[in-house]
Amino acid sequence: AKILFQRYENEFTCSSINRRSWYQFVNHTWKQLEDGYTLRNKISNEIADELECIIKKYVSESSLQEDPDINKKIILVMKMMNKLKTSTFKTHVMKEAMEIFYDETFEKKLDSDPYKIAFSNGIYDLKEHIFMVGKPEHHISLKMNIAYRPDLKHSSEEVQEVISYLIKTFPDEDVREYFVNTVCDIFVGGNLQKMVQIWTGDGDNGKSITQSLFEQMLGPYSIKLPTSLITGKRTQSSAACPELVRAGNGVRLAMLQEPDPRDILNIGILKELSGNDTFFARGLYKEGQEITPMFKLVLICNDPPKIYQNDAATWNRIRVIPFEATFTDDAPENFDDQLAQKRFPKDKQFKDKIPKMIEALAWYMIERYKVKPKVVIEPEKVLLATSEYR
Repeated sequence: AKILFQRYENEFTCSSINRRSWYQFVNHTWKQLEDGYTLRNKISNEIADELECIIKKYVSESSLQEDPDINKKIILVMKMMNKLKTSTFKTHVMKEAMEIFYDETFEKKLDSDPYKIAFSNGIYDLKEHIFMVGKPEHHISLKMNIAYRPDLKHSSEEVQEVISYLIKTFPDEDVREYFVNTVCDIFVGGNLQKMVQIWTGDGDNGKSITQSLFEQMLGPYSIKLPTSLITGKRTQSSAACPELVRAGNGVRLAMLQEPDPRDILNIGILKELSGNDTFFARGLYKEGQEITPMFKLVLICNDPPKIYQNDAATWNRIRVIPFEATFTDDAPENFDDQLAQKRFPKDKQFKDKIPKMIEALAWYMIERYKVKPKVVIEPEKVLLATSEYR
């Protein structure tokens, strides 16, 4: 077990002895293992292979000189090598290894840095604005399925595709700028503005496509929450709530979809989820834990649910983003007319384009975040839509 630790202390960690929970550092991030099976395999593969090399060395030496001790060494090493390949011996070694590799604070440290985000090809630091190779001490476990593309420019075809989509989805320039300026910090953990965005508007207006773009871009950094979470009663602290457990561990975006317009929002829960304070949650048949929220909350619907509270604290959190465009089969042919009427040709194959757009979208969000104004001006249409909802 000590030999394993000397070789692999920067590659493996045991986060819980009771649960036999292991993590391995692979390709920039920490990956949870089933009972540490890859470390267990190294016992009978890599360590055993090294012993086999030692045996070959001894055999070579014995052919050159007469030394009775060499044969004893060969027999001793062979016995050890055979032991390494037995299940019982490996089980004993892994049991001891758990104590040596154990780090009781490991899971608390995972994904706790709000300014670091993992792409498939490395880590981006949003505070220093540098892209780097992931290291064990970064303590990141989530990773997007896309690569960071430093080769992109605003003139790149993929980026222009993203910009074109945003222009069509938000034909009003002020609303578009507000939207981009408020979502460009999506990679930064936390909700400093304590804002809940409600994306609303009638069908075929780009809400679902925009949702898909961000969900596919973020991968495991994005989750869906059931609308019952914010329209039902607050659960007791001892009750299991696996949905909220999923919202921890560095998740950056939590989306709720299409509540019944007759539902009533539970403002207490909404405030709890949109604040930056920790909250308690427990998975099914699991111990409870404190969750540090890193996510922004977005509600997507045609008709927002009712809110009976009329206090300023509630409405300071809520901003309605109107999706005014319509994607239709009878849009004007001229783009200026399309823009004026907010009616654009429907692209029935657009979902197939999303996988090719999301790397450019990530690049575009980061570039906008670099120059985002300290104070984001709220356009009249957003304030009006929010006021009408109120």
